[in-house]
Amino acid sequence: LVAGAVLPALAFTAGLLFWLVQQERAAVERRLLQAARAQAQLLDRDMADTIHSLQALAEDEHLDRDDRAGFHAQARRVVATQPAWFELYLLSPAGEILVDTSSPGGPSQRRVVEPGSLRRVVESRRPLVGALRRGPGGMLAFPVRVPVQRGGALRYVLTAVIRPEALAGLVRVEAPGAGEWTRTIVDGEGTVVARTRAPEEFVGRSGSPSFLAHLRQAPEGVYHERTLDGVDVYLALSRAASSGWACGVAVPREVIDGPFHRSLRALGAAGLLLLLLGVTGAYLTARRVSADIAGAAEAAEALAHGDPRSEE
Repeated sequence: LVAGAVLPALAFTAGLLFWLVQQERAAVERRLLQAARAQAQLLDRDMADTIHSLQALAEDEHLDRDDRAGFHAQARRVVATQPAWFELYLLSPAGEILVDTSSPGGPSQRRVVEPGSLRRVVESRRPLVGALRRGPGGMLAFPVRVPVQRGGALRYVLTAVIRPEALAGLVRVEAPGAGEWTRTIVDGEGTVVARTRAPEEFVGRSGSPSFLAHLRQAPEGVYHERTLDGVDVYLALSRAASSGWACGVAVPREVIDGPFHRSLRALGAAGLLLLLLGVTGAYLTARRVSADIAGAAEAAEALAHGDPRSEE
């Protein structure tokens, strides 16, 4: 009787608790995904500003006359107004560096560090954001490239070189969501470009195989993931439409799942205590009732045999 009364109530309570936790988890996942989307939109706007500035510079009249010295001077003036730009290159479609703002004399003897994005710009003739690479001096940077066309022909590729520190402000938020652990920006190849937590350790490192698989699966989603520093998290990913980069917002799984597990353990302990108390009470009551029934049975049997003691 005790088990029949207690166990269904416990099962109902556990089911209700599970449903409530699932609803809360879904709400948290929606908030995470919204934060990742907002981060991706902010990244797209930042990249679009850089591309628009490069496109404006690509219309410079010095390039009409192939006046590289004049363009070099103009490019240096523009770079001085762009804090995020480390340096600027004017490249030939073949990858030759024709103008280098970090070189006072104009062109330099350095080679293009990330030729893949240059090749795609030449093929598509559309602006794009390249991947993070380590240069000859060990410095991490990524290119933003725009084609320079004259008369329908591709003449040059204009490239702004940007260091990852320039994106640190995009992931830094004044009031992060409850339980939020870290925000991350990764390039199109899954390499960490910006991170709120220990950027000096993780920027430049590639994501885990499962993380890269998530990037390839869909433009956005919420996943169970283990971070590079070994923390189990719920990770919301959203891919920026124009750059192809992705933004992630992570919350430790313990923050979301912990209350449910603690409530479930408390419910189990309470149910076990109730069951134990009920069984103990039933046992004591049964003993007393059993003793009364046994006494009544003895008296009835004695009365049936005419024992006068049964009348006492």
